[in-house]
Order: sequence, then C-alpha cells, then structure tokens
Amino acid sequence: MATDLYAMQAKAYARMGDQNRAHRCMQIAEATERKIRRSEEPAETGYVQPGLVEADFAETLMSLGDLQPARDYAQEAVDVQAHPRAECTGSPR
Repeated sequence: MATDLYAMQAKAYARMGDQNRAHRCMQIAEATERKIRRSEEPAETGYVQPGLVEADFAETLMSLGDLQPARDYAQEAVDVQAHPRAECTGSPR
C-alpha cells in the first residue's frame, strides 16, 4: 500500500509543480515496490499490480512536462498488461 501512496503523492506534487518532491516520491515508490512479496501481502493490497506504478509515473511525468520519460513509463505499463487498467478488452461502447 505504501507503494501506491507514494506514487499518488508524486502525482500530487507534480500537479503542484514541485518537481523535486515528485521525483523523490517516485524514487521511494520504486524502492517500496521492490520490497513487495505478493505471498506476504494482505488481499486488500492486491490492486497494486505490475503496471500500476508505471501508469502513475507516466501521469506524474506528463504533469511535469517530461514527455519522453512519461511515454516510456506508459509503454512499460502497457507491456506488463497485468493490471486491468492496462488491458483493453471488448468492443468500445
């Protein structure tokens, strides 16, 4: 859950235009993500799937105007395709 919270905090700092704090929160989120042991996590944190943090980072970097790194993270999120928000199924309505 800490991973998700730090990623959300990074997005908030980016929207406020605070690049240093946004990048710092991204670093912390990445560090906490590396510590995740799926077998040890409670069920309610299962939504933090591969691709979620990358999608959040893409949004953060877009807010900061860092478009190429944002595009790279967005591509990583799509490539993982483990998170429901990264998948596209069915026909558009």
